[in-house]
Amino acid sequence: MIKKYINIFLILSLVLFIFLNYKDKFQQTLLSITDKVNNTYTNIYFGTVEFIETYFNQAKTIASLKQENQKLQELATLSNTFANQLNNLIANYNPSLAKDPRLKIVQTVSYAKMGDYNKVWIHYDEFNSSKRYGLIKNSFASGIVVSKNDRPLALLNGDEKCSYSVTIGEKKAPGITKGYIEDNIMLVDFIPSWIDINIGDEVITSGLDEIFFSGVRVGNVLEIRNSQGYKQALIKPYANTLENSYYFIIDKLQ
Repeated sequence: MIKKYINIFLILSLVLFIFLNYKDKFQQTLLSITDKVNNTYTNIYFGTVEFIETYFNQAKTIASLKQENQKLQELATLSNTFANQLNNLIANYNPSLAKDPRLKIVQTVSYAKMGDYNKVWIHYDEFNSSKRYGLIKNSFASGIVVSKNDRPLALLNGDEKCSYSVTIGEKKAPGITKGYIEDNIMLVDFIPSWIDINIGDEVITSGLDEIFFSGVRVGNVLEIRNSQGYKQALIKPYANTLENSYYFIIDKLQ
């Protein structure tokens, strides 16, 4: 038992001797380790902070770039739309019509019903819902404008309700347009049976309905039919109403 205590005493004495003689080296080593730990921690800490700041800065930059890109895309779309509208306006511009004080240029807005190409909404600031107006395109009669829900609705030549008064040929036989009866073939009805008309005769507006003024060209006669005491004429219209971006509207008859 005494031997055991002696051994413990010797071990503690040896540890104390080593500590007292190598204390400085231990302290230096411990400080070195501590410095390394501190340096490593500091590097990791500031590296992490820098990484997080860089990440968020990049995220802000990316978000800002996305926003700028969206604005540029919107601007490009608007520019293309404006260029397209300008090209359409130039293509439909007619100097002789533009100088006529009775006419104003109007733009179509949209189809009134998808699939029906003969009814289109138009933009016309001076629209009077109690009136009917004539539409002209490339100097040809193209349709009429009526009121629907107090908005200007264009009924183009192909629509069955597009009715305006015309005269046919040299003898000025009167008639009323009734829209298309087949693809791009227009019907003129209620032509007096006693007035001679011929295939190839030109059809023009009469101006008696206060929709068009007289003399606007409509088309020419392809076929003549008899119907219940009247004649009917099938005509080939001059106006291409599928190209319907812009029209001239008859604002005044005088």
